[in-house]
This record gives sequence, structure tokens and C-alpha cells, in this order.
Amino acid sequence: MVDVHVHTREPGVTHKEDIITTTQQAAAGGVTTIFGMPNLIPPTNSVETLQEVFDLYEQKSIVDYNHNPAATQADELVPMATMGINAFKIYMVVDTGRTYPHPAGTGMHGHGDLLRMMDIIKTTGKRFIIHPHDQSLMDYIEGEYLARGRTRRRATRRHTPRGTASSGTPPSRSCCDWPRRPGARCTSRTCRPSAQSMRCAARRPGASTSRARSTTGCRSSPPGRTSSVSGRTRCRTGSRTRAARRCGRDCGTGP
Repeated sequence: MVDVHVHTREPGVTHKEDIITTTQQAAAGGVTTIFGMPNLIPPTNSVETLQEVFDLYEQKSIVDYNHNPAATQADELVPMATMGINAFKIYMVVDTGRTYPHPAGTGMHGHGDLLRMMDIIKTTGKRFIIHPHDQSLMDYIEGEYLARGRTRRRATRRHTPRGTASSGTPPSRSCCDWPRRPGARCTSRTCRPSAQSMRCAARRPGASTSRARSTTGCRSSPPGRTSSVSGRTRCRTGSRTRAARRCGRDCGTGP
């Protein structure tokens, strides 16, 4: 499987993700090739920055890779096109009061400027990916938050369980509430069965540790047990599917 839209966050935003963790997740999910996005710090919009990113991939990636640089500097397009890329990317917006996720150097809103980039890219035979936005709407919406003193923290939603003591409602039961082996640690802050159901199920008393291969997956297992390593993998990597949500319920680790 090839994933042509991947945010590795490296360089510049590695507190969120990096090339190692991104490609580990890709490999676990059966993705053999990733295409990185240019909204990095510094953005990949020149031969120099593109080469730096390729060097990082070469050192750290455990799957095949490519990258879609930003088409914001006309004189850099043809040279970048000779470096083995398949496409260019542009965001039709630049953040008003933040430096991420749309840093300067990755955005272009003028239609005439975009058409000029299209004409140049056409001569290279590469694709041009455009992420549509409206800068005036972004300025207005972000401006309201900034005027109220909101910053990047407001733009990044905190991951907290549903219901808290301050809200007066009991928190949802996280899989981290289940009994675990002494010293075991649950690494997730919320109960999202798609990402952690099998991991937490394996920590519950009586969970199976069998490594026998199974084609049934965790849905056919009794609550609180894992049938096989393949079952755990299926739950862990199918985070966006209904099957993954069923895994959380059927294994007894969902909310």
C-alpha cells in the first residue's frame, strides 16, 4: 500500500511526530511507501530543504519514501522536479497568528500566482496538489481567537477523557482503568479502543499470550482476551474502521 499524504512533522515539529514513529506506524499498517508533506519548519520549498528532508528519510525511514515539496518559489520548481519527486503541493493559506500547520513558505492564495506555478509545473510533467482555503476567512476566524488571547494551545484540542470532575459528570471509563500487571503502564491519555484496545486487553488478568497465528482476529475472542498476535495487529492498525471500534467492544476494552 502507498500513502501519498503523510505528515512526518520532521524537521521542526517533532514533539508531535517524527520520521521514525511515522514509518513505524506505516509498516505496522502494511504501508510500504509514504509521501511526506511540505509544511515543515523550515518548509520544503527549495532544492536545499528538499535534499535535507531526503537525507533525514535516508537515515531514519524504515519504509520507502518520497516527498511533495511546496511550489512557492518559481525558480526552484524545475530543479526540484529533477530530484525524483512525483508532485508539488500548495496550501492556499498561511496561518495568521501561528507558525503551524500552515507556515510561511507553503502557502499561496493569489490565483494569478497559482496559475503561473501551474504553467511551470506543467513543463516538468509532475502533478500539482492544491489544498483549497480562503485567506480572508482564515484571517477573520483566527483573528477572533487571537483577540480573545487564544493561541496555539486553543487550536490543538487537548486529549482528555469525556467527563471530568470539573464538569460534574463522571469520566468515561478508560481502558487504563482495567487491572494491569504490576509495573505495567498505559501510555494513552484517552480511551480510544482503535489505538489501544488490544494493548490494554493484553494487560488484563487472564489475557491470552498465545502467538499462534489466527485468521479470526479479536472479534471472535471472548471479552477481555486476545486470540493472537495477528488479532492485536488488526485492532491496532485498523484505527479508522468500524472493525477497529468493534474490536474495542468485543474485547471488553472499549468505553
